[in-house]
Amino acid sequence: MTLIEDVETAVIIIERLRTLGVGVEIDDFGAGYSSLGYLRHLPVNNIKIDRSFISMLGVNKSGVAIIRAIIAMANSLDMKVIAEGIETLDQMNNLTELQCDYGQGFFFNKALDSDTAQALIKETSEGARQLNTAMKK
Repeated sequence: MTLIEDVETAVIIIERLRTLGVGVEIDDFGAGYSSLGYLRHLPVNNIKIDRSFISMLGVNKSGVAIIRAIIAMANSLDMKVIAEGIETLDQMNNLTELQCDYGQGFFFNKALDSDTAQALIKETSEGARQLNTAMKK
């Protein structure tokens, strides 16, 4: 079963997941099967902007306009926005200026296997804890 085939069942399942504290997002928003119509029916938390739109930043004005519209729409629906495929500082700066909530991509880090990712998370968490402790002194 896919969401596209049975939206009513998808809504029930997503609502159950949300009561368990699981966040739900629409991936690759603006590309493929994602649709504005689903935003009316599906109780999602986040929208991930497809990397094809992020790659247009700095190339032509339509990229910025589309991303600005997606962010404004998501904000009005109390959703967060994740930009996927950020690869350059220029893209990151544009998204920051557009007030995008979150980002992912090679700009931040290359893809990692699970062991390396866990070590990075642990290291980052320890560093943040040490900084927080130092700031309180």
